[in-house]
Parts: sequence; C-alpha cells; structure tokens
Amino acid sequence: MSTQASALFRMSSLFLGIFFLMLGMMLLGMGLAIKVPSLYGEGMSGIILSIHYVGLIVGAIRSRDLIDRVGHIRAFAAYATILSAAVIFHALVEDQFVWMLLRLIFGLCFGGLVAIFESWISDAAEPSQRGFVVSFYQFVTSFGQALGMLCVNLVDIDGNAVFLMASV
Repeated sequence: MSTQASALFRMSSLFLGIFFLMLGMMLLGMGLAIKVPSLYGEGMSGIILSIHYVGLIVGAIRSRDLIDRVGHIRAFAAYATILSAAVIFHALVEDQFVWMLLRLIFGLCFGGLVAIFESWISDAAEPSQRGFVVSFYQFVTSFGQALGMLCVNLVDIDGNAVFLMASV
C-alpha cells in the first residue's frame, strides 16, 4: 500500500466523521432556509440564519483553548454532543429567539468541530503527505455538502424530520 493510501486509511474515521458532519450541516442549513421565512418572515429569518456565522467564527477561534485543556477526542465529543442536542432542540421549540440561540450554539460547536478536524488531520499527516491529505479532506467536505443539499428532497421540511436527520 502506498504511503498516501495508508495515510488516508489511518484517518478514514476522521474523513467519515467530517463527511457526515458536512452532510448534516448542509441539510439543516437548507432545511432552515426553506422553513424559517414561512414561520418568521424575511427580516427575522435573515437574523436567525446568519447568527450561525457569529458562532462559527467564535467557535473556530476559541476551540484551541478547549483542545489544549482536554485533547482532541474529548473536545470533539463535547462539541458533537452539544451540536446534536441543539439541532434536535429545534424540533421541540418553535420560537424565533430560541432558534437564534440554537443557531449560535450550532455555529460555536460547528466551528470548534471543524477546527478539531483540521488540527487532527494536520497532526496525523506526515509533512510529505499533508498536501494530499488536506486536498482529500476538502473533497470529502465538498462531497458531504453536496449530498446534504440533495437530501433536502428526502425529508418533509414542514415537519421535524429535517432536524432529526441532520442531528444524526
């Protein structure tokens, strides 16, 4: 087995995890973009959907502190658990201010998870393989996002299935 193929095989669980994270993130984002304007109007829906990016920036910047304190595995588990709970909580409460808070939490956790994945991959790859591994990582994230967009057609946007599927 070539060194590049062995590097990908060693990190296959990371790539599978980021694939499903991106699929769920895009499914949730597309589902909310369709659902939220019909519930709260265009102005409030813009705020609800965009507050995710505030959390994303803060989560990506602040995740290093958590990784340094508890390590990649525990930080990943904490962020993934909170992110999944925030997604499911959308199905339980249909309130614009709660959804703004949930989108902020989602962004914080998503930014942290992406930072964890990228630092994990960077640490695990040999310097001579890093470019190949990062390019494969980018392919996996793009493929997961593309499939997430297609999965919107598989769920009932008016119900809660989009939240349940995205949380998995």
